[in-house]
Parts: sequence; C-alpha cells; structure tokens
Amino acid sequence: MLREVEDIHGQKIYTDEQMFTYLQQFEKDFARCPARIIDATEGGVRKQNCRTMFLKETAAQYCVEPIDQGKFDYRRKINKFETGDFKQCREILQKRMDETEEMKEICLETIELVREMLTLVDNQKELNRRMVRLDELRTKVKRRKEIYQLVMFVSQAAEMYRFRQDRTLELDDLEGKERQRRQLKRDIGYVTEIKNGCDRLLTLLKDGIERFDEEIENE
Repeated sequence: MLREVEDIHGQKIYTDEQMFTYLQQFEKDFARCPARIIDATEGGVRKQNCRTMFLKETAAQYCVEPIDQGKFDYRRKINKFETGDFKQCREILQKRMDETEEMKEICLETIELVREMLTLVDNQKELNRRMVRLDELRTKVKRRKEIYQLVMFVSQAAEMYRFRQDRTLELDDLEGKERQRRQLKRDIGYVTEIKNGCDRLLTLLKDGIERFDEEIENE
C-alpha cells in the first residue's frame, strides 16, 4: 500500500496510494493556476509546479500588509442551519461514536487473545483453538467496513508499523515457531495502533457532539 517518494529535503519517505493521488491532483491544479504557488509547510512530499520556501521567509516577503478586516464580513452572512439539522447531525455522530466504541472493544479483545496465543506457540493444538476466535473477530471487523475505514484514516501509523514489521520479517528470513512469534508480536503492535486510532476518533466525535449540543442549546 506504500510507495517511496522524495520529500522537500531530498530524502526518501513513504506515502500511501490515497495521499499520492492527492499529490497528483494538487500538482495538476498548481500547473493550471495562474497565481504563484508557494509550499511553506516545511515538510512532506516535494510537489511539482510550486516553489518551496520556509514559512518565515514567505511571511517576510509576501505578508507585509495587514489584511483588511472587511474581508471577513462574509462570516456574519452565513445562513444558520435549522435546529433539526443539528439534531440529525448529532444523532449521526453519536451512532459513529457507538460504532467506534464497538471497534475499540474488538481491538482490546484481539490484543488480549493474541498475547495469549504468543504463550501457546509451543502448543499448536491450543494455538489453533484460539485461532478460531481470532477469525471470528476478523469477521466482526469486516462487517464494520465503514467505521473501520474511518478509524484507519486516523491510524496511518498502523499501516506504517505493519509494513515495517513485515519488511523486517522478510529480511530476517525467519521460519517456523520463531517466525510465528514475530508475526504475533507484529499483530499485537498493529492492532494496538488501530485501538489508538479508535481513541483519537472518539475524541474527535465527542468534540463534534459537544459543538452540536451548544448550537442546539443556543437556538
């Protein structure tokens, strides 16, 4: 899922297919834009059709006059949503929050199960029995495809971790039980990162619900 690209410093980094697609679209937009495009992010992938500068350097060169405050008047003209819209949005966020809690519980059970399996590598019969439950948990995740995708949006470290561990396994050329142990340890780390993603998503959803509650209360 990852590919090697060059960052603004000329170093090799990894990006995934989705982010690479965004990069290509940005570069096409930059090429068509008649204005000067400056990348002042001071990090990330090197982008074509724009100039790379430090933020401090960019501000000193182009941000020399204060912005006319009248340009922000549009914010007072934005139409408010109906309270019913807020309530409906809040319900959707609450549903996503409940689904994320379920995904987190699956992750926690999976982590404990794989830790137990790690102690049973020398007892393949018992290990295989635990594998049945592990397959059941995988099926639960597959049935929750939509919320899984949301969690993975905030769990990019999980894919990087798995990629790195799989690459190390191949390079070390391990076999048998030792390879099995390393794979189980990899799975523990991978699912832990996904669980952390659930925590991050829960924080975002909770903040969203609180904001909707404030709007509903003020109506």
